[in-house]
Amino acid sequence: MLFKSATDVPKFVIAHKELYVYGRMEGTKRLLKAERDFFYHCNSDCIRPRHPYFDMCDVRAQPATVRRLAESDNEHFKSQGLYVCI
Repeated sequence: MLFKSATDVPKFVIAHKELYVYGRMEGTKRLLKAERDFFYHCNSDCIRPRHPYFDMCDVRAQPATVRRLAESDNEHFKSQGLYVCI
């Protein structure tokens, strides 16, 4: 599901590297592919349809990012089952 508009863009997203298939090599069955970041809402309901084994415990953040979080950010993460600590 795409983010609907610039005002709908969430404050936090989860980035995950995935194999992206973008076409076929002309005249062959060989696929053209590359690894790239895909972004998901910071919500397991958004991620699980494509990654059924996803667990919020697998999410990692840079320590500098964690130190800048507001208490309201931490409350939001807790509501999603994500516990942030340094």
